[in-house]
Amino acid sequence: MRLATPALKEATFKTTVDMQLAEIRGEYTKDAASLTSRSWVDANRNLYCIELSNKGSVLLAMSLKNIKGSGGAGCMMPVACRKNSITFLGATETAVRDKYYTNHFYGEMADFAVLDRVLSDSEIANRVHAQRGEVKTFDGKTAYSWAKSTITHAFTLSCWIKMSKGQGNEHIIASDCGNTRAFILWSENGFLRFGINGLILYCWDTEQKKIPLDQWVHVAATYDGKRMAVLMDGKLVKAIAVPEDAGPSFLNELDTATPHPDMRKAVVVPRVMGAADARTLTLEPGKTTVIATAILSDLETKGKDPLAEAKSLVAALTPDKLAGYTAAHRQWWHAYWSKSSIEIANKIIEQHWYPTSYIIASCSRAGKPAPGLYGNWITVDKPNWHGDIHINYNFQAPFDRR
Repeated sequence: MRLATPALKEATFKTTVDMQLAEIRGEYTKDAASLTSRSWVDANRNLYCIELSNKGSVLLAMSLKNIKGSGGAGCMMPVACRKNSITFLGATETAVRDKYYTNHFYGEMADFAVLDRVLSDSEIANRVHAQRGEVKTFDGKTAYSWAKSTITHAFTLSCWIKMSKGQGNEHIIASDCGNTRAFILWSENGFLRFGINGLILYCWDTEQKKIPLDQWVHVAATYDGKRMAVLMDGKLVKAIAVPEDAGPSFLNELDTATPHPDMRKAVVVPRVMGAADARTLTLEPGKTTVIATAILSDLETKGKDPLAEAKSLVAALTPDKLAGYTAAHRQWWHAYWSKSSIEIANKIIEQHWYPTSYIIASCSRAGKPAPGLYGNWITVDKPNWHGDIHINYNFQAPFDRR
């Protein structure tokens, strides 16, 4: 969800995380406009609540949008290439420096280009039909540093490739910026992938066939600040864009042509308490309201329609019922923290104890599946390592009290 309050644009703010009550509180001020917020996820039901209080002397007009996808505009950050960032062909800078040959390219490339604008479909098609120029050969250990890149917003990657291997990672064009890959186009097990600062466009779940071996194929990737796209031989393979407003409620299904039986459907249904419209509200000075949002999957609804169940949950809310839910939420956390405490001379170790206890309470409940690597805080459709359960220290850390 995205809540916009124009009067508080560029406001000063302060946020406080209260693990004892499992709440986040905020204070936002600009001139005569002042707003406080208190948000929490109900410990006993699938409700996310935001309490808003107008502490200023002016009306606060707000609009609420449901963003269907990977977190709204922030899910695609502009490319941040430093002026001394070098583009490499056939590998990344790190792989070249460390002689990490696993990710090197095998085969030939020609007519590679990194442009600081987005080529149109017709311009890319012209490149596909043009005669190829100089060819470079890659033997799985070779890489070429090509040019320094200063790209701040939109760009196109384009080249001809003739792959001789299609297993593992085959890096085509990459630009490293310190520990991040500002942009990278590569093949993984024969399928194209395109990444920008950690955001990856996967193409394995499309109807597109793998990159054919031992024949010339034109590949291209574009980014205009809002949309990432991958093309092969001038034809779109896949694109993802900044998620748009999905309306007052939505059912989210994974974007894949081959859904797995264990993939979940999720719904998000918000309600502004005391308002007829769940999209806009005006908060008068001294007044308080609550935005209650039901978030359910078909796992919780056990065969029932999750969208209908979520709508029913928020429709049944009253101020008294919500107050009772809030009291029960706080009581749950009070009972949880009352079960044990610890005091250690080394305050760094003590400080580690309580956040990990908070993680366990938030992610591990009786009768529920164990959390993956990122717990309940996955904010992208396809997280690293699929957000799965690694039985190593990545997973064990919150439980390791030695």
